[in-house]
Amino acid sequence: LTFANQSFGIAKIDLQGPEALDVLARVMPADWTSLGYFGFREVEFEGFRLIVSRTGYTGELGYEFYLPWSKADVLWEKLMADESVRPAGLGARDTLRLEVGLPLYGQDLDTEHTPVEAGYGAMLKSEADFIGKPGLDTVRERLIGLRIDGRRSARHYDEVYVGETKVGMVTSGSIAPSLGYCVAMAFVRADMADQAAFTVKGPKTTLEAIRADMPFSSAPPPGPAVV
Repeated sequence: LTFANQSFGIAKIDLQGPEALDVLARVMPADWTSLGYFGFREVEFEGFRLIVSRTGYTGELGYEFYLPWSKADVLWEKLMADESVRPAGLGARDTLRLEVGLPLYGQDLDTEHTPVEAGYGAMLKSEADFIGKPGLDTVRERLIGLRIDGRRSARHYDEVYVGETKVGMVTSGSIAPSLGYCVAMAFVRADMADQAAFTVKGPKTTLEAIRADMPFSSAPPPGPAVV
């Protein structure tokens, strides 16, 4: 039994958005409604084989296409010819997953934090023993959402403070175009995670932030408490 690494021969193009199913049906006519979330299908298209996967990480309806890199321009041109399709880069996609509070592995999820600290403790209900289970009871930090009004965003590795005390670090941050303000995720000390306000300090910026639930909301920020 041998394995061959075909990564360098494969291209991936994503079709994401509320009209993705309609566009897919126009470009590759078939019954795509039967393809469930996390399902995939291998099909023939323009004389070559490709995989259509009902996946994506934008918080929207979406599909991902895996195909020979030499045929990527063929699929790209077919998709771009549809009047509903516009090109978007990874930066734009990153704002979408941030707005709905989807953590990204390598930034918001890593080997230094447990799933419980990242907010996924509800998924770990198994009574069986598994690797790492004994450490799940220790919650040192928690992943929280931050809202920063204005257009100046926090960035990965910016430090998070309560007063003069450093309590954590930003893992992801960006302006949220559809919300009209900036959003960020940060790991902060568990005993400080429920604070209402934080200060984010970067190499050249100091920003005021408020704790926000995820997915982030377009509602105005809470006003001062009325006593």
